[in-house]
Amino acid sequence: MKILDGESHILLTNELRPPLVDKQARVQALQNRLEKAFEDVSNNRSQGDEKQALLDLASRFEEEARADSDMVVIFGDEDPVHPELEGCSDAIHVWAIGAILLGSGSERLTRDPKRRLAKSLVQLTSILLHRILKSFPKVSFEKFKARFSNDEELKKIFGTADSKLTGDFREYVDVLLDAYEFSLLSSPVRMMFDNLSNSAGQPVLRTSVSNIEIEGQVENLIARVWSAEMDASKERSSLLEAISKLPPFPFLRITLSSYFIVRVFWSHWDRRNRFALLDAAEETLRPLSQGIDKGRLKRMIAKEVDESGSASID
Repeated sequence: MKILDGESHILLTNELRPPLVDKQARVQALQNRLEKAFEDVSNNRSQGDEKQALLDLASRFEEEARADSDMVVIFGDEDPVHPELEGCSDAIHVWAIGAILLGSGSERLTRDPKRRLAKSLVQLTSILLHRILKSFPKVSFEKFKARFSNDEELKKIFGTADSKLTGDFREYVDVLLDAYEFSLLSSPVRMMFDNLSNSAGQPVLRTSVSNIEIEGQVENLIARVWSAEMDASKERSSLLEAISKLPPFPFLRITLSSYFIVRVFWSHWDRRNRFALLDAAEETLRPLSQGIDKGRLKRMIAKEVDESGSASID
């Protein structure tokens, strides 16, 4: 299994450009609306039923998508039918088992076997991401989205009256569908990075992973992200360098930035590592003229650390 000679890795192209990446202002409006709906439902404010329906919308999209015969390739519920996915199931099993074996044997393996296995995992991660992302059924998803532009379909799903199918409601549906598409499309990246760090993220492996000598921007990025998960403060410079060399295409950069933010708040507790990953999230978005409120996020982390009374981080 490999990427064809002369073929660019899909993450280094602009081939992946779901509508959401060009609608960041609408995304912020969607986030604000969801937060307000959650607050109103939690506090039993007026129109609670309607706002609960808005909060349930994403779950309903997934239910409908999983029931759609054209969409099963996304979820892996049936044998792959896309030519790009041929052989991927076995390769994914090998990849997952390899990560577990490396993690469980990290204390016993000597340097060279660890580095060879880590390098092979990086290479296989890159190939699998390329193959899986190229198989995303754009046409099927467009057909799926078209169902929700139909007023009768919306009324059937939400049981809403004609008067509530306003332009504002339809826009909300459109943006949430775009967000759902982006989440589906970016999920292989998040899943594979998560699995490497969770299955083989023991600190003793950091030197082996960080010293991998490998060609390819995507492979280098994977190795740098993986080693940063073990100690982001020590790997900060190499991670930022790898990020700076990526092309300015929004899908990969927004996906990476989102991944770093999630890891900061759900997977890391050392303040230095969390700050280093915030730097990575900020650097990732820089070429897109976007950013994160790093100062506010750092204050949140500092407050969280102070309230926990942890003395192991400074």
